[in-house]
Amino acid sequence: MNKKLIALAVAAAMAPMAANAEVEVYGQANVSIDVADNGAVVATPEASQNGINVSSNSSRIGFKASEDLGNGMTAVAVAEFSVAMDQDGGGISGDRNTYVGVAGDFGTIAVGRLDTPYKSSTKGMGIFGDTTADYRNIVGANGAADTRADNAIAFMKDVNDDVSFAVAYVPDSNDNDIDEGAVTFSVNYDTDMLDVAVGYVAQDGFAANTDATGLRVGVSYAVNDEVNISFVHDTVTLTDVATGVDTDIPSMYLAATMASGDNTFGAAFGTSEVDGATDMDATYMALGVEHAYSETVGVYAIYSSLDNGVNTSAATMSWNLGSSQGLDLAGVADETSTSLSVGIRTKF
Repeated sequence: MNKKLIALAVAAAMAPMAANAEVEVYGQANVSIDVADNGAVVATPEASQNGINVSSNSSRIGFKASEDLGNGMTAVAVAEFSVAMDQDGGGISGDRNTYVGVAGDFGTIAVGRLDTPYKSSTKGMGIFGDTTADYRNIVGANGAADTRADNAIAFMKDVNDDVSFAVAYVPDSNDNDIDEGAVTFSVNYDTDMLDVAVGYVAQDGFAANTDATGLRVGVSYAVNDEVNISFVHDTVTLTDVATGVDTDIPSMYLAATMASGDNTFGAAFGTSEVDGATDMDATYMALGVEHAYSETVGVYAIYSSLDNGVNTSAATMSWNLGSSQGLDLAGVADETSTSLSVGIRTKF
């Protein structure tokens, strides 16, 4: 289908439900100009994204529909799409959360394409989310289940005002046996001052002949109304199916924000490595400020860097700057990637 027709197709598909249901349109436009350099010497700058780039940082549009079914139950549906405004060519693509479900006092059952509970567990602790300095640059071993999952069957429940949990089973589309695909869950304890999160995933077929498990723990603490500190520790274990050999990839992320009037200042630091490998590691750093013109519009400037160890490589393990947000500045062994981003974010 032509990408330009997707929005019309979504509207048409949801029209019967919209006749009686409440429908909300939401999204964000988030575009930055990035001056980037990964230290690579190449014949053409485009080969490594060195130079000036435009990044569409999770810009998106979404539709939420709900309808009261009676007896305390509500039908829900979400269709959310990426909106590219950068070098990817523009247009709308259907690669974000899109699902249907039923909610009630028992919780919410959702089926479709969803953020895994492992991903969602600590997502809010990344202070530069939806920018080239996103914490997924260093946490999650290049996306081991820290992603959205197709064919997900999920259950989510708020136990009380402070405690919630989520669990999802993701069957393998090529082999629907119960022991294939992925199982992932999260538990969150969230108060005004303290947020503690635990996320877990076991994923078959993460890569060719490789399975993955991941365990992460995150803590966010509000020192006062202005200052907040976050810490995330994540360990991904990659298992070679043929040999049974495990490779652990631990990472950590520490961040702090300070609000002053309409401005929010932030600093973040992180490390990741491959256990048992020499100089196959990375160090991440970011500094930034965002000025809020209103509750929905802000401008920001962020400097971020990502240093790869001397033995990192695309064939084994390397870390890329802005890989989840469109820049995707390829990491180079024994070099430091940097990006200075200036952007505007409009939510609706």
